[in-house]
Amino acid sequence: MKTNILNIFAAGALMLGALSCSEEWNPPTSAEATLNLESLTVDTQDIDKLAQSASSRAEASLDDFIVLIKDASDKTYLECSYGKKPEIITLPVGDYTVYIKSHEVKAAEWDAPYFEGSEDFTIENGKINIIKDEVVAYFKSVRVSVEFSDELRATLGDDVKVNVKAGAEGEIDFTPSETRSAYFEYVEGSNTLVAELSGTIAGAYTVDRRDYTDVEAGKHYILTYGIKAGPTPPEQSGTIDSDISLDLSVITENVDGNVEATEDILAPEEGDRPIEKPLDPVEPVDPVDPGDDDQPVATFKPYDSPKLKLGETIDITNDESKKNDKVVLAEEFGNAIVEIDCPKGIKNLEVTISTTDPNFRGILESMLPLHFDLADDSDADLVEALSGLGLPVGKEVTDVNPVMFDITSFIELLAPFTGEHTFDIKVTDNEGKTATDFLKFNAH
Repeated sequence: MKTNILNIFAAGALMLGALSCSEEWNPPTSAEATLNLESLTVDTQDIDKLAQSASSRAEASLDDFIVLIKDASDKTYLECSYGKKPEIITLPVGDYTVYIKSHEVKAAEWDAPYFEGSEDFTIENGKINIIKDEVVAYFKSVRVSVEFSDELRATLGDDVKVNVKAGAEGEIDFTPSETRSAYFEYVEGSNTLVAELSGTIAGAYTVDRRDYTDVEAGKHYILTYGIKAGPTPPEQSGTIDSDISLDLSVITENVDGNVEATEDILAPEEGDRPIEKPLDPVEPVDPVDPGDDDQPVATFKPYDSPKLKLGETIDITNDESKKNDKVVLAEEFGNAIVEIDCPKGIKNLEVTISTTDPNFRGILESMLPLHFDLADDSDADLVEALSGLGLPVGKEVTDVNPVMFDITSFIELLAPFTGEHTFDIKVTDNEGKTATDFLKFNAH
């Protein structure tokens, strides 16, 4: 199995087919009847609600929406804009689906909410057919906005930004002056939102990475950064008398702007991260004491892997000429093993793979889901694929301590695909508590 997987990677990019946009429809070749497209109506409630709660592409005319008609085999018979759809078309007798979508969705884009809906209908012989049911155009994006409290703004340097990732490939940078919302494509199984703030705060450079799980399509996530137990804002000199720690809360709104939930989210492992100097040292505690509430859910560290770094970017290359002090030649990288120590025992070990290279993503998706749980061994084919890549699965994970998360076989596979490739790791212990970390490779 491992040999087969390596051969697939070596074969190159996955061939993906796509239909071109056309306002033509394919002539039928069998018993046929007509469809009155004037009967096609669209419920725009989600569009209207979002337009009222935010100035955006939601206000665009329904005439610009795309209409697709496909049969049960996914063959396309019509593709046109709603405003230019023909009044009557002729189709072979059979079952069809009409799809409505606002535009060709992108992984991430500014002020461009995506709407889609579908409805089934049947073409019957000897009659003029209509689409009886209204097509509902649902809001399907993951909307994200980033805000900063006034107290925190007073401490921010000009280099501060928040990098937000959602879906399989969506990524956008917010600056403190950004007032627009970003809209991410929702990808089934990729339900984690990652926000990484970086830059100079109160005169010190900091990186603060947080994960938000269970992200849903059709929701608006407002990320608000502030100061926990905030000090007095600094003077013009930029100096500050006390330590400050970032606080991040997430407000979840539904499509019409009504708040559904408010939640504080923690940075991986540590929770609040001091920006200037660390807190005063405290006496060490026994890491195996089951009564210690401060004991970390899980710790992540390289094992017999001197070139591996957690929580920061690792530069690799397949090209000898690009090798230098910072960029490691893939064939010389050696082991890439993370030792995961979970005192309460691992219940779930979830991995989400994201990449900026569409070819690498295509090859991955031909073999594996981009999000999987290594503790779950219910899918025999997936277990075989994961084991073939050298990853522990099932009984090799559940209640095993420590677990060796070994992606050594990935290193030379990643290198030919230029861009960033990230492995987000999430551990859930037997008490339901979670801890996260990540590996990020930048291939040159």
